[in-house]
Amino acid sequence: MLPFMVCFFWTLHAGISHKSLNRAQRNLGFFLSVSTLLFMYHAIYFSDGEASAFNLLTVVYSWATLTVYPLYYLYVESITDSRRPGLTEILLLFVPGLLAAAGGGAVLAFGLNRGVLDVFIAVTRSIQTILVCILSLVKLTAFDRSVYDSY
Repeated sequence: MLPFMVCFFWTLHAGISHKSLNRAQRNLGFFLSVSTLLFMYHAIYFSDGEASAFNLLTVVYSWATLTVYPLYYLYVESITDSRRPGLTEILLLFVPGLLAAAGGGAVLAFGLNRGVLDVFIAVTRSIQTILVCILSLVKLTAFDRSVYDSY
């Protein structure tokens, strides 16, 4: 419950003061809002007696679980690099989340087997986790080195 409340509080703060925030703070706010959705889904999933039912919340979860790591990477990039990523670069980060949401919508609308979607999400989430950790570590290390060299 505490991670949900923390993310929700900072999402509200970022939403209220959106105009006065810099790019990194806005990216962090968006990351925390998607994290809030994930924590909310987990609370509903584990408190519901019909947790195995595929519903609209599962579609939202499918999207959010594959969007939260790219949002974290954009946040790390915005605090370590002064250049703005291009639109194509940003859109490429969100393709897995959009595919998961489209697949979840197809499962929900047409009653398809969700096994393929579950495998896609599990494999993609594993790849995203490893890539985001490595790329973030590289960016943070380079930034740390540049700060150390400056001072």
